[in-house]
Amino acid sequence: MTDFSILKHSVICLLSLTVTWQTSVAAETLKIVKSYDENNTDNQVEAVIEFKVLDEENRLKQGLNKEDIKLKSNGKLVDNFTLITPDKKEPDPNNIIILLDVTGSMNELDQNNQIRGLAAIAAIRSFLKDIDEKKYPSKIALVPFAEDGENCGGGYVPPPVNNSALSKFYSPEASELKKQLSKLENHFNGKDKKPCGSTNIRQPLTSAIRYLNKKSPFLEEGSQEPSRLGIILVSDGYDENLSDQEKLELNTLEELIKDSPEITIYTLGYGYSQGDRFDQIDPEVLERLANASKKGFSLFSANSTEISQALEIFLVSLLGEYEIRYQPTSIKQYEKETVEISVGELSAEEKFRINNIPSLPFATRMWILGGTLIFCTIFGLLPFIGWRWYIEQKSTPANE
Repeated sequence: MTDFSILKHSVICLLSLTVTWQTSVAAETLKIVKSYDENNTDNQVEAVIEFKVLDEENRLKQGLNKEDIKLKSNGKLVDNFTLITPDKKEPDPNNIIILLDVTGSMNELDQNNQIRGLAAIAAIRSFLKDIDEKKYPSKIALVPFAEDGENCGGGYVPPPVNNSALSKFYSPEASELKKQLSKLENHFNGKDKKPCGSTNIRQPLTSAIRYLNKKSPFLEEGSQEPSRLGIILVSDGYDENLSDQEKLELNTLEELIKDSPEITIYTLGYGYSQGDRFDQIDPEVLERLANASKKGFSLFSANSTEISQALEIFLVSLLGEYEIRYQPTSIKQYEKETVEISVGELSAEEKFRINNIPSLPFATRMWILGGTLIFCTIFGLLPFIGWRWYIEQKSTPANE
């Protein structure tokens, strides 16, 4: 091998390593989700900024403190602000569809020797209990899916995923959800027909997205804020032997997800952890679908404990936001406020209009009202009474 060929070979290797490294690294991001102003309990105008810091995998970065954040209002540094962490913040209402794979492969055992379907049901039950205990304003639709297979032999195949199934949203503590989970449990533990269908995640996910798009925005009764919309797909990942037509359907689904930014898609591949017999699930399809969603991501779980943790991560990412409250450096009604937030090397800027003006304290308003009444009495009512008395005296005939 000549010196030139050795040099050429080295350069190619170096370039390959560089390209590989660049494509495998994603950046953290800081996003301002919402900005507005309101009058606080002290009758002062307060700017409210809600923001997220997402890690390389698009998950919410938790544990930020006030010391980690630099805030500027109209270019001026603001030290006096209040930071409310996601666990202390009142979340917005949310509607979540859980698409649960109940195909034949979910009868297999996971790493803890639990039937996958039963472990997934136990995790969802725990997930619902957690939402209820935390008093999140959530509505959940649990939709099982599977496609009738050739060798089903009279086993259990759930009804098609249609608008009727997708419209059944319940509070997390609702008896309807408990009954639904118990029925599915009976299928997996042998008390009823065993699940036997095949996996087709394209049809149920497409139907769910179209349903939410059609009904959006979701407004819960008494709420001015539209609900956050999320879809959690739990599947063992078997979407076998895609034909050309099915690959086309998958590409169409990706485009539909990209065209639906208000809906966050999370995919949970269940059965084996990444790196451990990982070839037995199909990570590519699940990752592609989640990555097509603007705020979505995918996780892989090996057992019921990891499923519960993954579901919690999904919920926190959907609802979790930091909130900053501060007094703007310049308060003029209908003027634009420019706020800049920095966390480490990340920064984001937002402009919004100040719509409120400070309201006066109650005591001050009473003094103004009292002074106005006294002024009107002295300079308005008393002169009028005097003038009326004078007219009456002039019009009365003198006594002879």
